[in-house]
Amino acid sequence: MGPTVSALVNLFNADQTLREAQTRLDVASKNVRIQERRVHDLEARQKAGQALVKSLHAKSMAVDADVQGRDARIEKLRTQQASAKNNKEYQAFLVEINTGKVDREKAEEEGLKIVAQIEAQQKELEAVATQLQAEQAKLAEMKGSISQTLADLQAEIDRVQPTRDAAAGEVGKLSAKSLNVYERLAERYDGEAIAPIGQPDRRQEAYSCMACHLELVTDIYNKLKTRDELVFCPNCGRILYAPAEMIYEQAKPKSPSQRAAPTKKRVVSSEPSRAMDPVKAELDRLLRRAQGESVKNSNAAGSNPVEFEVYIQGKYFGNYKGQNIDNFRRTARYCLHESGVIKDMDVYEKGQGPKSLAAAAEKAAADAVSTEATAASPSAPTAPSQPVEAPAAAAAPTRPAEQPLASGANEVNPASQPNESVPSESAPGESAPVIEADASMDGAEKDEALSR
Repeated sequence: MGPTVSALVNLFNADQTLREAQTRLDVASKNVRIQERRVHDLEARQKAGQALVKSLHAKSMAVDADVQGRDARIEKLRTQQASAKNNKEYQAFLVEINTGKVDREKAEEEGLKIVAQIEAQQKELEAVATQLQAEQAKLAEMKGSISQTLADLQAEIDRVQPTRDAAAGEVGKLSAKSLNVYERLAERYDGEAIAPIGQPDRRQEAYSCMACHLELVTDIYNKLKTRDELVFCPNCGRILYAPAEMIYEQAKPKSPSQRAAPTKKRVVSSEPSRAMDPVKAELDRLLRRAQGESVKNSNAAGSNPVEFEVYIQGKYFGNYKGQNIDNFRRTARYCLHESGVIKDMDVYEKGQGPKSLAAAAEKAAADAVSTEATAASPSAPTAPSQPVEAPAAAAAPTRPAEQPLASGANEVNPASQPNESVPSESAPGESAPVIEADASMDGAEKDEALSR
């Protein structure tokens, strides 16, 4: 590791120590905080109950005053009733007195309800006061028992804080940008800004992020050990580092004797090589590197590599192979991101890319146009499928018995038809045997055949 990554690891370790001390302090003082909150709730409840009792007492006093006023009015009406001059006045005073009595009874009932509420609230306040005294005593006991522990933990935090500040200052001197990235990731992941890489199987050269357990590229260990740059996990985004206990020999590539012999030879094109754009050459190199990693994963999984179409910035770039489309896409993006190349990359199954689909559509359209043109044009004469028959002069001789002579032709000129057969004498009613002269016979053989 370089000095920047080493300083970040030291800062991470100091941060972890400080956070652990703060966590222990929080855990130790958690019960005290809970007890303080409980006491505070009881005190608030007691104050609310006392305020309610006070308002009920005021309301009860108002009701008592109202009842006393009604009693005084009723007595006054009775005095006036006694001095009534006639029965009509007497009955009027009597109605007023009865109405006042009804209103006084209602006021008395309301006063009794208020008194009952006051008594219930006072009982509740007595219970709250008793509970509050018990909780306050418990809080005082807890503070006395853990006061020393809290003081020790706070002293530990004060002792670790300068170490953390010094580590942060060292990182800031080396790279202020790296410190800002670390602080942002620490805030996002609650202090877990850095994650070590792990080797699940010591027999295989395979590594993974120990935070999210994503499988990483094979040469990640050598990169972390030999370069002084920040390497991020392509999945969770944490800064990766190689632990000191990881042995370098485990990450060395296999010796030539241990490597499997190649089964296929690389085909070299016979066309003259053309100079490639440096940017495209670098992209091709990174994609071939991702192809090698993905194919290696495919071989390790016991599956056959699959071919894909890669498009960069929406344009077809080339065909590459990998374990599957997700594995190849993830590995290719990691290689591009690691090299600082930010390109919009799309990966499709072979034959499913925009270029292949467009070519297939063009071919289908051309076939359709050709079919329509053939159907619309007049039919042309076709060559005979059977060979042309030979002229009549070269045809095989026919039998005279099967082809009767025309009228007036009783004799056959042997000079005009040398290949015709000559009938021999036969009995009446029997067909004469026909002896044909082969065209391949010489003159003597023909004469002999004709004489027979």
